[in-house]
Amino acid sequence: MLKSEVLRKQIAREHVEKHWKTRDGILLYSQSWCPATRSKGIILLIHDLGEHSSCYTDWASQLATQGYQVLAPDLRGHGRSEGTRGHLAHLNGVLNDLLQITESLREEYPETPLFLYGQGMGAMLGLNMLIRTPLALGGIVCSAPWLALSHEPNRLAQFLITAASKLMPRIRIQSPVHPQLQSGDLRTVRAYQKDPMCQHTLSCRFFTELQSAAAQAALSKYKINIPLLVMHGSNDDFTSCKASGEFVRNTSRKTRFIEWQGGYHALHTGCMQEEVLQSVIDWLNQQSSDAIKTTAHDSIANPGSGFRA
Repeated sequence: MLKSEVLRKQIAREHVEKHWKTRDGILLYSQSWCPATRSKGIILLIHDLGEHSSCYTDWASQLATQGYQVLAPDLRGHGRSEGTRGHLAHLNGVLNDLLQITESLREEYPETPLFLYGQGMGAMLGLNMLIRTPLALGGIVCSAPWLALSHEPNRLAQFLITAASKLMPRIRIQSPVHPQLQSGDLRTVRAYQKDPMCQHTLSCRFFTELQSAAAQAALSKYKINIPLLVMHGSNDDFTSCKASGEFVRNTSRKTRFIEWQGGYHALHTGCMQEEVLQSVIDWLNQQSSDAIKTTAHDSIANPGSGFRA
């Protein structure tokens, strides 16, 4: 068990802010938390719907104290990044953004294991990246992935939303992420409610794009063949814990599933935070170690692979 007093004494060596220019000209904001020693791995952290990277400052800092460099972008239309608030006509834009950042990290740190860590919508986006494009990753952590909602819209509501997404795509609906459902920690709930950069509505088009991508991820689990850690709180009233359990039953042996009894949607907050963090760190350490062993074996087996024509 990680001790909170120890975590408070350990601080990340460096906090770096950066802007990324996407291939279609959108300016994205990101921030990184770096460990005081050499990184055991790089983590691309993908936030949830309506959030932004600063919602994960404490979580990312704690990962950094355990030796992992964390980079968290504000997705287009979120936080301090450019883009229409709460609206995306096509999900390909944000997936291409994440792929661009992933490729940049892979080029900058070729010998360091690279991981994705997604929360809710972010986990679903990470899975869609893997389904659509083969990526050289050490693994992916999916916290409360959006594979299905705990309470799907009824048939009439779904029909109206689908029709509006085609005819009037920018019409707004209430976000399925309600602050009260995020965490059992009242301070987290109040901070989310008061945060001016957190969004509580989204366009009909954005919602239908997310629902389509969630269904695609749920049906394409056989395409994922890298280490996968899926975590879900049993009391999650936003994304379906049952859907996560069904998802992992058909994935590879490299998948581990943890159902946190009594846990809410945002497992990185609340009374279970330290226990969840320890499980994540243990899994990351194992995958980092395995990735380093594989790299060393490949170097011995292919001593000339480092030379390029």
